[in-house]
Amino acid sequence: NVDTILDFVHGTDIVQLSAARFGLAPGALATSNFKDIASGSLDADDRIVHDSNTGALFLDADGSGSAAAQQFATLAGYALINQTDFLIV
Repeated sequence: NVDTILDFVHGTDIVQLSAARFGLAPGALATSNFKDIASGSLDADDRIVHDSNTGALFLDADGSGSAAAQQFATLAGYALINQTDFLIV
């Protein structure tokens, strides 16, 4: 169940994620909860992980890496995305 987002535009489009499913507080995604793995290693706060080299978006439910992160989407064309592009509902 990996969705493909074909025409995402950073700063215009919003990815809405379920608070219950993703285990995050409703509202804006905290800066500390987002990480692009191409720019460094993960830490315990990272929950939404982006690989800008492949466009893959992952949920890291425990933030520790002890359980495998689950890919939930791919950004076609490897679009730019950051924490401001998410809304937890």
